Parts: sequence; structure tokens; C-alpha cells
Amino acid sequence: MDDPHGIYQEHLDTVSEAVWNHDFDAVAARMHYPNRLSTIDEVRTVNTPEVLIAGVRRFRATLTGLAATGYHRICEEAHFAPGRDDMIYGRHRVFILRGGSYATDPYTGRLTLVRTGEQWLNVAFKLEIEDAKFPVLPPAHMKSNDSQLEDEH
Repeated sequence: MDDPHGIYQEHLDTVSEAVWNHDFDAVAARMHYPNRLSTIDEVRTVNTPEVLIAGVRRFRATLTGLAATGYHRICEEAHFAPGRDDMIYGRHRVFILRGGSYATDPYTGRLTLVRTGEQWLNVAFKLEIEDAKFPVLPPAHMKSNDSQLEDEH
């Protein structure tokens, strides 16, 4: 597939399904490390799958707490980085549903994907929400002496 929009949407769908189904290892496998995660109020770098999984578990617990019945991400735009066919920048909308309405207001996300071999991996993402109000990042206490997670706030 050479269409950046299609590649980006496939990545969104695969990861969203894994989050929804509590398949945290599958989410971690679609990420490149280190990985830069940011929200309106926090920026962190995650260096290991284990720390990323802690954040995904936290986010999935948030969905459960909202009594969400659906989690969908829809690509709005995606393009190859200038002069590169191995990096994609994209923007999408996130919809968390409860029954026939929104469990939260839809919000915007941005991903940077890099091709590693035949697989496209997420190297960075930014969500236009506040982590303090809607936890999506790994807990800050997961910092360790080997810098598994670096708080850049």
C-alpha cells in the first residue's frame, strides 16, 4: 500500500481494535521505541513496551469508566514527510461512544509513523486533550533509574 491515508487509517484501526480488546501487547508491537507521547498538559518519552502498556491499560480503564461502547479513530489527513517515503504525518479524530451518543467530546490526534521493514510503527503521537482530566499517558511514577520514561513537562 503506497497511499499514506490508507496506511495511516490501517494503523489507527489495528491499534484501536487492540486497545478495545485489551490486547496490550499488540498495541506495544505497533510502536517504535523511544516513543514520544503528548497531550495538552504533558509530554513524555517512553523507552520500553512495558511502560507504554501501563499507559494503554490506564487509557482502557478510562474507557471502561466512561461505560464506552465504542472507540473509533478516523483519519482526516495523512501525507509522506517531505522527501521521504518511510515516514507519514497524519491527523485524525477520536470518537468515544456510549450507546448512540458521545461519551466524551471528540478530539483530535496526530501520529508520526515510520516504516521499519514492512511494518509501519508509531514513533510519536499528540492528543489534543488534557491528561489530567482524561488519563491516556503512562503514570508519571513509572520513571526509573534507567529512564524508561522521561517526563518532559
